[in-house]
Amino acid sequence: MAAGQPFHLNLITAIAEYGGDIDAMYPKAIATGVPLGVTTPTWTSPGIWPTKEELKGESPVWDDLFLQLGRDNYPSAKDFATQVRNTFVEEVDLGMVEGPLTQDEAARRCGCTSEELCPGPLAAIDEGDKVRTIYDGSWGHANSHIQQNTVEKTTRQRLWTVSRRSTG
Repeated sequence: MAAGQPFHLNLITAIAEYGGDIDAMYPKAIATGVPLGVTTPTWTSPGIWPTKEELKGESPVWDDLFLQLGRDNYPSAKDFATQVRNTFVEEVDLGMVEGPLTQDEAARRCGCTSEELCPGPLAAIDEGDKVRTIYDGSWGHANSHIQQNTVEKTTRQRLWTVSRRSTG
């Protein structure tokens, strides 16, 4: 197992091969990481999911993206600032995040200017025994910039659609 890789990818691959899964080699392929769609297209599956163009006739290139916007943290992150900071420090120590960084350091790390940075807001949820930190990456049009690089589209129904129908 590769350092930092928590899944037994060889075992998962072997089970998938035994079961005749057509994308059985995928777990091994992702062992060292894959593009997440932020600046480059995501990988496509071997015939599993249709492309957006096949499914809905959507163009793979979006010309009308909104400018990304930053936003301050939610009030809950300010209310639990100590716990949020402690969680962040723990995740730095685990190698999950980088920082703390100044605005200029973050811009250099992202390959952009300080003016182009688009920080998303943090929130904190009090779960009784712990405070969970949430990063809201959906705010400020970040999702549309990521989705433009997601070539395929799942065909399962969205949860919000199911919920809306069940209350109607």
